[in-house]
Amino acid sequence: MHPKPTRGRKADIRARMRRTGESYSVAARRLAEQDERQHQGRAAAPPAGAHGHAGPDLSGLAASPFAAGEPVDIERASALIAACRAGCPSCQAELVPATVGDRRLVAVLAGTVYAPLPTPGMIAAPATRMWHALLSELGPQAAAAFLTDEMAEADVAALLEDALDHWAVGGAGVPEIITLDLDDPHAWEAR
Repeated sequence: MHPKPTRGRKADIRARMRRTGESYSVAARRLAEQDERQHQGRAAAPPAGAHGHAGPDLSGLAASPFAAGEPVDIERASALIAACRAGCPSCQAELVPATVGDRRLVAVLAGTVYAPLPTPGMIAAPATRMWHALLSELGPQAAAAFLTDEMAEADVAALLEDALDHWAVGGAGVPEIITLDLDDPHAWEAR
């Protein structure tokens, strides 16, 4: 699984899509190839764990109804959210696959975001929309059980990615959100 793109990177991809008419995945791949050509010969990014990002205090998630009384890895959740907020691809590359494998943690992260919302939004993945409908209809325990026992790994990964979008923007201050220019492909880079 590839690291989660930052908002600025997503804006670059969308701008390329508008310019060239390419699909999102093709535009993303070509931008990655372009970046690789530009960065050849430069020092590699530090390995995950060689640096750190200040993560949020998520101690309250241990009592989440989505945990269903099971222990959840709060430290990993905090590190993953911090990596997403920082846009750190090396940390995300290490933490996302491990988190997808910890389905109870995915249920807690996704449930905390989506339980209060009336809808997951138009751009949410089909797996996220389906899981949100189940959550709305049957409640947190049934939704968590379905995620841990029934969902395909690709669907769990899509749900996690959508939830991390919400968690990542949670680190932005009100002035940043109010003044953010979504048409600027580098809007988040200076933040």
